[in-house]
Amino acid sequence: PADQVSRGCNVDELNNSIWFGGPQFLLEDPALWPINNHFQLSPEDEALEKKKNTFTLISTAEKNSILDLIEKFSSHKKLLRVVAYILRWIRRPPKSSMGQDLTSEELNLSFLKIAQVVQHSEFSDVIQKLHKGTTLPANLQKLNPFLHEYSDTSLSFKLIRVGGRLLNAPLPYDA
Repeated sequence: PADQVSRGCNVDELNNSIWFGGPQFLLEDPALWPINNHFQLSPEDEALEKKKNTFTLISTAEKNSILDLIEKFSSHKKLLRVVAYILRWIRRPPKSSMGQDLTSEELNLSFLKIAQVVQHSEFSDVIQKLHKGTTLPANLQKLNPFLHEYSDTSLSFKLIRVGGRLLNAPLPYDA
């Protein structure tokens, strides 16, 4: 029986049962196996229409457009400028002009945003541990990393920074 163990038996009975090996006929040639007539198709069943089902699976991978730009541009300067224009377009007030030259603040923000995207792509586990306050791998602990928040009027994000003696100075980190 299939539920021999649930009915209770001793070890010797279990070792000598079909529980581990299955029925004896499974050890023989498949041509000698008994024929099961319980599942024979009737003539009406054979006439049934055979249907083929087709399934389609669509999978999408979420990609970061800035990571795509990093792969596309080989020039760091060009990448900074393109990302700066994108950030300007995102942050611009309605009906404002996009034609002005980029400022040093916009280029700096572009650099920080690229760094943030790369950090989130490559060090997401470290960022999660820093958010939760859990211990980091030993090779990173000695760098004393922390999350530094950058806030602008319309953008806010965090970067991984490394600590050091300058953290004890009475200066802001970006000075």
